[in-house]
Amino acid sequence: MSSTTQATQTVDGHLAHARYGKDKVRVFRIVREGKWHHVVEYNVCALVEGDIETSYTEADNSVVVATDSIKNITYYLAKTSPHILHPERFALHLGTFLLSKYAHLHKAFITVEKLRWQRIQVDDKPHPHSFVRDGEDKRVVNVEIDATQGKDKLTAKVTSGVVDLLVLKSTGSAFENFVRDEFTTLAEVNDRIFSTSIDLKYVFDPIPVSLSLFEAPLPGTPGGPNAIFAAGKDAQLSDEGITTAKKSAVLGMVRRLLTMPGK
Repeated sequence: MSSTTQATQTVDGHLAHARYGKDKVRVFRIVREGKWHHVVEYNVCALVEGDIETSYTEADNSVVVATDSIKNITYYLAKTSPHILHPERFALHLGTFLLSKYAHLHKAFITVEKLRWQRIQVDDKPHPHSFVRDGEDKRVVNVEIDATQGKDKLTAKVTSGVVDLLVLKSTGSAFENFVRDEFTTLAEVNDRIFSTSIDLKYVFDPIPVSLSLFEAPLPGTPGGPNAIFAAGKDAQLSDEGITTAKKSAVLGMVRRLLTMPGK
């Protein structure tokens, strides 16, 4: 008679990384300046990191900011932020709000996808409150805000760009002189229609973020967030700088693609 003894070894595990948040938050905002209206439509994703390990290792929800709360904060800032018309600055505002409000959170990752709405031309003039979606390309912003060195030393990485930009040239493109062997059936052509979809991005230099511009206002603050953001135009990313960078990157890429000879 024989017996077999099996030794059981317990290996301690650890949580190496944790990040969570809310995705697919749909935002539509109208900013009215008299008869002149501005509209933006965003899809927003907001993720956070911080001292949240025990929610995974000990089922401790006391460190969890509910994803529904993150969604509500997104809607709150969409209503009150003076930066709502500019996705880079709105993403910075949202991420900094989360980190300044919750002491145990140390990083925020915000993605804002902006859908197209273009003013309708009436009598060769842009209409003050009528718009059309004139394309399916989208402007995409990714912002990472880091407070690991302290809440008074926030830094941000901002990446912007466009996706799903369709372009076409009706001549000036060829495909010939490629490898031909026993597997080749494709005929060579010296002129053809060429179309493709472009995704491109451009990266801003690291940005120091000032809490005087992007802090969480206390409930009941006179004037609300707009009072705190009275100097909003002094934010690190100026409207002119964003617009110039976007146009330069997009137009430069499209111009090179459509004018280079296709062989």
